[in-house]
Amino acid sequence: MSQLADSIQGICAGKHAVADYLVAFEGFTLILMPTSSHGDPGVHHVPEQDILGCVTKDSQKRWVTIINESYEYVSQALLGRPFFLLVYIDAPLLTRWARYKDR
Repeated sequence: MSQLADSIQGICAGKHAVADYLVAFEGFTLILMPTSSHGDPGVHHVPEQDILGCVTKDSQKRWVTIINESYEYVSQALLGRPFFLLVYIDAPLLTRWARYKDR
């Protein structure tokens, strides 16, 4: 895959919409990496190296996070936990393009 394709993979796929739904209707708490643009005050901003400790300490809570390609090692660390479920969110290319143009 080219460097450009790596950088745009997953843009406008609906990841934030799914996370917002889980927070609003299912009682999840959103954890985001510090570089995220999500600015809600109720969101926990956790450095990527601390996410595993954060969710392990409070493993009975419902957590959701958005992991992009640059944080793939975080998902690899979480895959060993029995309480972790990795969900891949994507949308058709033309749908993503229409969403991107609307931004």
